Amino acid sequence: MYDILKLDDKGQVGRIEWTDNGQLLAVSCPSGSLHVYLTQLPNIGASYMTRVAYLTSIQEVTLQDCIRPVRTTLV
Repeated sequence: MYDILKLDDKGQVGRIEWTDNGQLLAVSCPSGSLHVYLTQLPNIGASYMTRVAYLTSIQEVTLQDCIRPVRTTLV
């Protein structure tokens, strides 16, 4: 187990479904609320000359120069 999810509605769950690729988990509650969790980040990256940019979280991109060991994180 990696994490414990705390839901509203006193922990009552109506239904739980995974997407076919396993990247999203959807949880519905009896009150009508729907929670969707991203369980795995897609591999997204790009490079230019000696620099590499890659997705490190849902809101974060890391830039790295392969020649100089300096990392910059953009939020």
